[in-house]
This record gives sequence, C-alpha cells and structure tokens, in this order.
Amino acid sequence: MNVNPNNIKRGDVVLCKLYNIVGIVFAESIHYNGMLQFEVMPKCVDNEKPNPITLDAPALEKTEDDILKPIKALPPRCKITVGINEEAEDKSRNMKGIITEITTSLSGNVTATLALSTEGDNKHHYCSYQALTGTNKKITASRTETGCMNIKTASNL
Repeated sequence: MNVNPNNIKRGDVVLCKLYNIVGIVFAESIHYNGMLQFEVMPKCVDNEKPNPITLDAPALEKTEDDILKPIKALPPRCKITVGINEEAEDKSRNMKGIITEITTSLSGNVTATLALSTEGDNKHHYCSYQALTGTNKKITASRTETGCMNIKTASNL
C-alpha cells in the first residue's frame, strides 16, 4: 500500500480534497503504524494568519495557486539511522523508549517522539533526532494503517 499516493513532498502547494483547503506543506511525519501525515499551512484569508493543519497524505493532491508558490525544502539535517518502532535512547536526558513518530520540517530539522515505558504523566518525549542513539531493539506495530488517521477518512479502522 502506498501511503503517499500523490507523491506529496515538503514545500509543495497542495489541495486537501476533504476540507477544500489550499496550503503549503511545511512538515511531514511518519507514524509507528505506517501512516504519513503532513503539516499544511493554509492560505491567509482576510489577512488573518491561519493555524497549521495536520492532514493525511491520501487526502492531499498537488495543485497550482495564483498566490502560493512551491518552496524548495532543505534536505534533512541528519541521516535517519534509527527508524520507527525501534528502541532509542536520549542519553542527555536519561530516557529510553520506542520511536513512534519522526517529523521532518521544511527547514530540514528532524524530531522524534519516543513512547516511554515510565509511569505517570511523562508517557512521551519529544526530542531532536540527533540526540538519539539506537539500542538495536525493534518492535512490530500491533496493526498498520492502509488509509487515514483523521476521523473523516477513518473508513479503514
């Protein structure tokens, strides 16, 4: 299953077919279940700065716009060596967990979300990907997605 059927990339001008929104992709996130999502900054309306929206890859298609133009995304600032569903450690904070999400921004910054096995409120740790060291342990997701995570498009769940 192709999780990015329209070959969307950071910096593309896109149309969300579900919400009829045109915007620029400024980040992409791959999740533990295989789903790919994009952060899209919609076009301004009435000079109001919009909030970014997280949208599933299958809901987007490349488009052309009179105002918005594609932006050249910078390459990721680091090589991805520890992947989704692999255990990693942030030694600077003494935290170890499973990588559940890797996000790459338009500027090339790479961040990761670790699912921690600690008790209490601290269940996730957001960090710079460069701070992580792999432990060579890998888990398998209990299920993988073949469609979308948004409620409007969750027909596959």
